[in-house]
This record gives sequence, structure tokens and C-alpha cells, in this order.
Amino acid sequence: RSSGINAEYGLQRMLIDMKLSEDLTKEFDKELLKKDEKLGVVFSVNILQSGAWPFSSNTGSAEDDKVVVPEFRIPQELAGCIEKFKAYYGKKYNGRRLSFVFTLSNGTVQLGYTARQYTITMSVHQLAVLLLMNETPKRTRSEIEEGVGLEKAELDKVLHSLIDSKLVRVDGDSYEINTEYVNKKSKFKLPSSSVKERADEKEVEQTHQSVEEDRRLYIQAAIVRSAKSRKQLTHNELIQEVINLSKDRFTPSVSMIKKCIEVLIEKQYLERNSDQKDMYKYLA
Repeated sequence: RSSGINAEYGLQRMLIDMKLSEDLTKEFDKELLKKDEKLGVVFSVNILQSGAWPFSSNTGSAEDDKVVVPEFRIPQELAGCIEKFKAYYGKKYNGRRLSFVFTLSNGTVQLGYTARQYTITMSVHQLAVLLLMNETPKRTRSEIEEGVGLEKAELDKVLHSLIDSKLVRVDGDSYEINTEYVNKKSKFKLPSSSVKERADEKEVEQTHQSVEEDRRLYIQAAIVRSAKSRKQLTHNELIQEVINLSKDRFTPSVSMIKKCIEVLIEKQYLERNSDQKDMYKYLA
């Protein structure tokens, strides 16, 4: 793990990415409004420096000596806004290259074919399969594979998750949308892989540790961002602001936020007010 100066530098880069992404999305929306263009969907994007965040920038197409991985086919409903954003970004930052990481992208969709309306957040890969089946509700596996362009292992995970959630059902060798779908919740997030999938215990533990580390870094970035904008705020205010900033990605525990605050105090990003111990001051 990175530590000391490297960790602080990485944290600052992540913080900058968060702010720039927010500003860039607003500027893109204003540009569309000026041109009277409509995307048809609510679109937001995080522009992250590949060296600052703990993930690969592989977009889903790759080639080695023996295997050619199929290229993910972006759903038509999303392709337009992605192309418009790429054109906007390319014009604003000439020479920079964007690599969309669809494995970490998600979308929210409303089901219009069920008796009750459901709002579901899911991965872009899951969304691509559902949108494909929205055109033709019943398809064979080979048709789905050709339509979305996912490799076998990834498509297996996506189909299993959709079947386990009962959004899709199997009819012989075909898959079809479950128009009789029911759920107690009207708004929820769909798991990205089948709950029946078994993985090696060591791999699960490593993944868990990696997720926890990513969340700690995100919380630290959120704390610095809040403190920097407010300059001074109470303990409870800081806790609430971090929860609000993180709620779209995960729900951080208060104990984890407290630990991250202590880390940032040690790194001299924050300090406690000598006259009021529950007050934090941002250190430039």
C-alpha cells in the first residue's frame, strides 16, 4: 500500500478528479442547453486519472496472442450521449484520450411493462441485456451474446444475475423478459453478479480488503473536500456531509468516517479547534 507523501499525493489527485468531474458535467449540460440538444437520458460522468485510482482502464475490448475478447456494444440509448460527450471533451481538451470503463459504470431504469413501476439501478452490462430484450422480449443466448458483445464469462454473470432477480426467465433454450415481475421494493439496486456464484475464499477476502481500502480513500477525499469548502465545521456537520457525498456509491459507517478523520489529522489536512474540541479546521 502507498503511504506517506505518495498516499497524500494520490488523495489530492482523487479529490481534484471528483471536483473537476462535477464541474465538467455541469458545463456539458450547459453546452447542450445552449445548442438546444437533448440526450433523452440523465447523463453524468466521472473523469478519473488512470494513475490515481485503483482500477484498470480496460474498456472491455482486448487482444492477446491467442484470445480476442469481443468488444462491448454500447446500447443505442446510451451511444448518442457518449459520442456527444466525447466530442465535447475532445474539443475542450485537445489531445487527451478517454477510455470508458463500462465494467464500473451503471444506469438507472424504470420498468414500463410491469403492473407496478420499478426504478432499478444496475450495471451497464445488465442494462445492455435488458435494453436488447426490450426490442425483442425473447432471445436465444447466441442472439444476446452477439447483440451485447460480452465475453462468455461476463455474459454468464449478467444472465445469472438477471435470472436470480427474476427480471428474466428461461424458456427452453431462450431467455425472455418477465412481464409479471413483482418486488416489495419499488426502488433498489440490482446485484452485479449471481448470489449463487462461488469464489475462492482468499479471492473474496482480497476483494473485500480492496473495496474497504477504496472506500477509505473515497471517504478521506470527501472529508478534505468538505473541510476545504467550509474551512471550519463541527464533527456532526462533517459526518453528515461525508454521508451525503457518499450515499450514491455506498453508505459509510460513522466509525469508518471517524477513523479517516483521525488519519487526516495525522497527515495535517485537518486540526481540532483548541477552544472547541468538536470543531475541525481545514489546513491549507
